[in-house]
Amino acid sequence: AVIHVMFDVVPNVTWPDTVNIKAEVMSINETNSSLSDNTKILSVPVLHPINVISKGLDKSTKYLNFSDPDQSHVVTHIYQVTLSH
Repeated sequence: AVIHVMFDVVPNVTWPDTVNIKAEVMSINETNSSLSDNTKILSVPVLHPINVISKGLDKSTKYLNFSDPDQSHVVTHIYQVTLSH
């Protein structure tokens, strides 16, 4: 089984680069001999969200004419990327 977990990170708090998450599982029909491997500790990175705004600029290629199959084309895409606070 795979369990996906996501936590919100408070932005004005100093966090370490990683945190340890401990999971323990059990079953009502499990025998005592298999209880020893039911705990797992995993170190996971703390990721902080950033707000990125990307904008296509007018200098990008808008249209291409493919009517001549022997003609090569150059396509240019130019973007402006800024961080939003």
